Amino acid sequence: MLCHCSNCQRAGGGLGSMDCMLSDDNVVIINDKSPIPKYEDMDMKSKGAVERHVCSRYGSPIYYKAPKNNLRMTIIKLSLFAEELNELLCP
Repeated sequence: MLCHCSNCQRAGGGLGSMDCMLSDDNVVIINDKSPIPKYEDMDMKSKGAVERHVCSRYGSPIYYKAPKNNLRMTIIKLSLFAEELNELLCP
């Protein structure tokens, strides 16, 4: 999913965002250290607030969820998988 709305531009600090939307049933977050920091982005133009989860060290976006709209989806930032994406998109 490609998005260039103003929220994705601000959250990622760029022209937009390339994400993958998955059902919560298909996502397992493995974190053996402290909880992944999150903040609630209330400035959404549609569907209410989203929870943006970020790297505790660098503040880079990792994934986000919109729990108040009952979609039960996790949206993962595809930029986390740069090498793997290059192999998939450019064999």
